[in-house]
Amino acid sequence: MFLFYGVSLCGPIDQLKVLDQDEAISKKSSAYALFIQGAIYENEGNLEEAEKIYLQALEYDSTEYMHVKYMDILLREGRLDDAVKQFEEIIKINPESTEAYVLKGQIDIMQKNYESAEKSFLKAIECGEDDFSIYISLAQLYITTDRNEKAIPMLEEALKLKPDNPIILFQAGMLYVKSGNHKKALEVMEKASTLKPEWIELHMAIAKLYETVKDYDNAISKYNEVLRLYPLNKSLFLKIATLYQQIGKLDEALSVYKTLIELDIENFVYYVQAALLEYHLGKIEDGIETLKKAIKNNVKTADVFYLMGRLYAAKKDLGQATIYFEKAIEKNPRDVDAHLQLAYMYELIKKKEQAKRILEQAHTIAPDDAEVLNYLGYFYAENGLELEKALLLIEKALEKKPESGAYLDSMGWVLFKMGKYEKAQEYLKKAGDTLPEDPIVLEHLGDVYEKLASPEKAIEYWKKSLEKKSDNDILRKKLESFQKNKK
Repeated sequence: MFLFYGVSLCGPIDQLKVLDQDEAISKKSSAYALFIQGAIYENEGNLEEAEKIYLQALEYDSTEYMHVKYMDILLREGRLDDAVKQFEEIIKINPESTEAYVLKGQIDIMQKNYESAEKSFLKAIECGEDDFSIYISLAQLYITTDRNEKAIPMLEEALKLKPDNPIILFQAGMLYVKSGNHKKALEVMEKASTLKPEWIELHMAIAKLYETVKDYDNAISKYNEVLRLYPLNKSLFLKIATLYQQIGKLDEALSVYKTLIELDIENFVYYVQAALLEYHLGKIEDGIETLKKAIKNNVKTADVFYLMGRLYAAKKDLGQATIYFEKAIEKNPRDVDAHLQLAYMYELIKKKEQAKRILEQAHTIAPDDAEVLNYLGYFYAENGLELEKALLLIEKALEKKPESGAYLDSMGWVLFKMGKYEKAQEYLKKAGDTLPEDPIVLEHLGDVYEKLASPEKAIEYWKKSLEKKSDNDILRKKLESFQKNKK
């Protein structure tokens, strides 16, 4: 319409057309205004108000897009039946509506109608729109229904459209893990980590996968990447230390535990693990200093005292070792290992009555423990005490561990003490087959051959024993005396 000085230059029919156009423009403007208002409510999380506004907008603009928007809101409100009705309206407008089929698939999933959901998503793909999210939805459906073999191709299709999407790469990687294709999983997940280096969950998943394939060096490297983002995470330090131990890198593990001690001076586990590593590395004095630091920081647990005893024993400071094993038992009166170690210390410092008392306490605490049964039985036999009881104790130990060389030796020795030399020889030979380098077993074999009037055999085994333990002065004197008398 053209106006000239306020006078219309069109006829009556043209005026009607103009009115129709104006009305259409007005409706679209109203629909657009309502759409904006509804979007604001939606962003604020007020779905109920958004739904009302979108419904009003539909009165002005019933296009496919507005119906899809309304269907989406109904779906998110959980009004599934109403959402399905909207789907039917959309299909009347456009039978190839990709968005409508995607939403219908989501409704089907919520209703656990997985077969229908699959058809809906496949139809959405068939409609010809290359939308990676459709492939993702279908992949997730296959994952939900334990059809991982179908999910992987869907994620691969999504990756063709979004090759640098770290989320899709991660999801694909997790599916490759489930299918056992660890190499491919690592490939796509490592790519995802370069695209999103701050993604903690992704790095952790990759590290665990490296652990699964026993590539511990790369696992440690990944955990260290996470540590750079969370430098005070003690669980990560502990994981790294454990992996270093697993691959025999004890110095590196020790360094990590030392860091953990600085982060948490009251956690006894860190002190104990550090001191244990120092023990295995032959750094006995360092281990003692580590545990002294624990005690200074009021970390006085049974484990700390027990390990301190072991370290002093390794240093051959039997007095200090005895003190700390006693302290360990004070802290934990039912600690069987501490009892056994303390009994051994008492034996070494010639306090046999105390050793006997401690061993009998251990037997009261753990009457079925094979180590306790064997040690107490051997102690009785070695000292000529209650030999029948010693025999029963060692028999019980052998029932639990019939192949144990130490227990076979104990049985042979108690039989020796009972004067049953041929039977003793039988058990001691078995012990010798199991522990051919053990100086005690070799000495016992020499003793039994002496009793069985086989002097050459006796000398042979005593010499072998001395080769293994040259500081056995009692055996050396016995051998010298025997050889002298033999002449």
